[in-house]
Amino acid sequence: MSESANSSKDLTNVYVKKIVLPAAGYNKETGQCDNKAGLLWDDFKSHSCKEVKDFCQSLDFLGVDIIPGGSSAS
Repeated sequence: MSESANSSKDLTNVYVKKIVLPAAGYNKETGQCDNKAGLLWDDFKSHSCKEVKDFCQSLDFLGVDIIPGGSSAS
């Protein structure tokens, strides 16, 4: 979280890299993951921004679905 208690695209990417990927069994040395992983997010601006979307789509083992709802504030 940031000082304002809001997330951002940068913090969202950190969350994916430090929490989601290790939990899925991702090996950062080889760039491989033995498991498929999925994220189900609300339509928070940081979840659907280009940087986060591009990063998640670059990982063939990671699926992301965004459901309506959430905050559109930056």
